[in-house]
Amino acid sequence: MRYGRYGVVLLAIVGAIAVPVAGAAVSVGVQDSELRIVGSVENDEVGVGFDAATGLFRVRATDIAVGAGCVGDIPAVVVNAVAYPAGTTCTIPGGATVIRVDLGAGIDLLNSGPSFPGVGDDFTVPMIVNGGDDGDRGGNEVAERGTADR
Repeated sequence: MRYGRYGVVLLAIVGAIAVPVAGAAVSVGVQDSELRIVGSVENDEVGVGFDAATGLFRVRATDIAVGAGCVGDIPAVVVNAVAYPAGTTCTIPGGATVIRVDLGAGIDLLNSGPSFPGVGDDFTVPMIVNGGDDGDRGGNEVAERGTADR
């Protein structure tokens, strides 16, 4: 079958459009003394807390990508007929100085502490949140519309 130069270009464009976006995940990792959480372009659900007994930060998120300093070891769970996503525990040697959250695009949900089962308690480390361009919602820590640092 012969397509010609423009037919090959057209097929390449159609093929690129037909491929779904892969890797749209919430990234969680440790950089220096910071816990960093970066949302995807999707509507993300994120819960973050601190387990004082172990000294670990715990993060649950839809479609999570585990980064440096973290281990993806929290299974998804259903509590009172509500499904909560899997998650990760993160170790920050010397303790965390800040939690930076960039939710990105999408209508996201951010909760901290016991409002999200299995992430632990609230924490006293400052949390800086960029809510992105869409209206977001939350529990104990809320990122409203726009680049609201809280």
